[in-house]
Amino acid sequence: MTITLEEIKDRLNQDPASALTWLMPRGRMIRHQFCCGDVFGQAPSPNKDGSFKFNCKKLVGKDYASGDRGLCGIYDVFVAYTGGNQTKAIGLARDYLKLPVAERPKPVQGHEHGRRRQGGGIDSPIAVIEVITPAPETSPTVPKHHQHALKGLWPWRHASGELQGYTYRMEFTDKKTGKLKKIALPLTWCKLRNKESGQEWQAWHNAGLPQPQALYDAPNLFTATRIILVEGEKTRDAVSAMISTPSNPLGGFDAATTWHGGVDRISYVDWSPLSPQGMPPKEIIGWPDADPVGKNSLYRPGMLAMEKVGKFLSQLSPCPAFYIADPQRTWKSISETPLPKGWDLADPIPAPGTDAWITETIKTAERYL
Repeated sequence: MTITLEEIKDRLNQDPASALTWLMPRGRMIRHQFCCGDVFGQAPSPNKDGSFKFNCKKLVGKDYASGDRGLCGIYDVFVAYTGGNQTKAIGLARDYLKLPVAERPKPVQGHEHGRRRQGGGIDSPIAVIEVITPAPETSPTVPKHHQHALKGLWPWRHASGELQGYTYRMEFTDKKTGKLKKIALPLTWCKLRNKESGQEWQAWHNAGLPQPQALYDAPNLFTATRIILVEGEKTRDAVSAMISTPSNPLGGFDAATTWHGGVDRISYVDWSPLSPQGMPPKEIIGWPDADPVGKNSLYRPGMLAMEKVGKFLSQLSPCPAFYIADPQRTWKSISETPLPKGWDLADPIPAPGTDAWITETIKTAERYL
């Protein structure tokens, strides 16, 4: 039986102290906190705890020296320890857990084989054999049982123009809670197999975008010198429309972009279009959603995402100038009422906010790189 990556993560989190002590034998436990010289396992300086600290009760940690301040769960530490190499991280995890060869997961993102209901659930015998790229330049087929809730469809292309696939967004009211639910799903061109009949064919299917994932509108980022990075396709579209209006406070940007999949997919993205060879360094402003601090985290998810992006941008050459805006901080200077939970640039500015507040938020963005 093949073990999934999620099961690996769960096993690592069961005994975080043992996993970290195995990974970084030069570190030590201080009450509920594991400390080491850095996230790469170096010994701390004499009489010092080191820059890397991980709370084994809350399963969050950070390395103050490297700027890697968004580690959530032991697997994240394994990935950071290997410099972001998922293959090596999984190799270390399987060695620590003493998994037999048959139970060693692969660092492949996309559809996880299984029985799927109506082409998207656990009861259908459809299995994805391969995600094919480039995808054909044909109109994608969204599953019929999703079309009633469809709110947007976005193509994803590499800087070369090669089509990776699509993502789409559904919005619907949950019958049990009465709350609005929003779901984003990938749609890629796949080789499929019916596990009962053995029949194989190619079609659009809900399988993940292959790695490395493209940045949105990557072909047009090459010539842009000032770019705003946001969370989500819908917000990117709204910001792009604002950029095309000279009187808008975002009119000073050349382009807007985003990535698919949230904070967990940042390490799977090809960030190189933000720093093409032979071009002067770009200026990039990261604008996070107005998320509150998470239940199991010390950080706001949006800010955490942008800081993780900064880690990967720092590895590019030439390194772009990267700033992170903090709309929640600047909002406090004009209102005692917090920004609505999850507010982003696609939403109307709530009172007493104005375009001047947007301008001030950009102006006071903190330089990360």
